[in-house]
Amino acid sequence: MTDWRPDKLARRMPFLQARARIQAALRQWFAAEGFVEVETPILQVAPGAEVHLQGFATDWETPDGEEEQVRWLHSSPEFAMKKLLAGGVPKLFQFARVFRNGEGSALHHPEFTMLEWYRAGAGYETIMGDCAALLGLTGARELSCHCRSPSTLRHPRSSPPSSKAAIIACRRRPRLHGSSRPSRNWRQPQWRAALRDRSGSAASPRARP
Repeated sequence: MTDWRPDKLARRMPFLQARARIQAALRQWFAAEGFVEVETPILQVAPGAEVHLQGFATDWETPDGEEEQVRWLHSSPEFAMKKLLAGGVPKLFQFARVFRNGEGSALHHPEFTMLEWYRAGAGYETIMGDCAALLGLTGARELSCHCRSPSTLRHPRSSPPSSKAAIIACRRRPRLHGSSRPSRNWRQPQWRAALRDRSGSAASPRARP
């Protein structure tokens, strides 16, 4: 591995700097909304219950020399964060380092950073607004991927369409309404307008790093 060499790292530096700026902007937005940043344990007694995810296991050698105990690296902070939610923390978020075995491609890695947040007592439209505002803070001009069309992602009672649904579709590419053919309609003006309206001034376009 020679990625640490100055000549190679210099090519990646703009992306590292952009990542730092985006995280700082997201943290500022969450603070303004009254969220508490948390850091939950990575080691878990048991892996997650998702059948489509594989976990990483490690051995815990206890100080008293007793038998080693198996611990798992979490695949998401969901369970620990929901315990805090149930315990009385109404708004919380976390940039969690998570681990998923069996992954390895241009879009999926065994280790990555996941942003997860929760609001107690909020409806889906509030969460949609959160997603649009957070996406606006990234400076992205538009979403672009081969996903489901916006019309099939809309909740029957939602207007404009859900940005959170858009994120899920980009990642999982689900089959909705019995169709498996992907759509290429993400560049439609109404989607850009919906994102802009939801996120307000935070969605003003900025040049990509």
